[in-house]
Amino acid sequence: MLYAALADDGLWRSKDAGESWEFVMDRPYLDGAEREVLTLVSVGNPTGMGGIWLYAGTDAGLTRVPDCFCRWQDVTAGDAMDALAAGKTPPPAKPLPEGLPITHLALSPKAPERLYAGLATGLWTSTDAGVNWTRAAPGRIDALAVDPADPKNLAAVRDGILSVSRDGGLTFDPINIPHGDQT
Repeated sequence: MLYAALADDGLWRSKDAGESWEFVMDRPYLDGAEREVLTLVSVGNPTGMGGIWLYAGTDAGLTRVPDCFCRWQDVTAGDAMDALAAGKTPPPAKPLPEGLPITHLALSPKAPERLYAGLATGLWTSTDAGVNWTRAAPGRIDALAVDPADPKNLAAVRDGILSVSRDGGLTFDPINIPHGDQT
C-alpha cells in the first residue's frame, strides 16, 4: 500500500505498488484553511479503524486520518474515533508546538508508535503514536530518516550538517565527508 499527498489536490492511494492510484481524500482543513501536506507517514496502530493512521505534517501543525478516510482530526489520547463519536474530551496531552510547519515525519517499522518530527525548533519525539511530544534536540531539521531495523538510529540534516544519532535524537555526531569524495 502506498500513499501520496499531491500539492493543490489531496491524498492518493495505490493498492498495487504504484501501478494505479485512486483519490481518497482532500487536503486537511486546519486553522480555517485547507493545508498542504508537507510530510506524510503511515503508522500501524491498533487505534485506527483498520489499524492504520496516516499522519500529516502541514504548515499549520500535525493532523491524522484513520485508513477509513472519514475525516482529518487532531491527534488525541485514547481512541480518537470513539471519543469523537461519544462527544467526550480526551485526557490532556503534550502536543507539538502549535502553528509551526512540520516538514519531516519519520518512524521505524520496528516501533511504529515512536514518531519523530522535524520542525524549525528542533527534533521532537513521541513514544505514544503522536499524542505526547518532547523536544529531543534543538536546531532546524532539513532532512530526517530512521533506521528501519533500529528506531533509535537516526540520520538528519540539522542546521545544514549531516549528522547521525544512536540514542533517539538526544545527541548527534556530524558525518565528515572528505571533499571530492562522492561515495
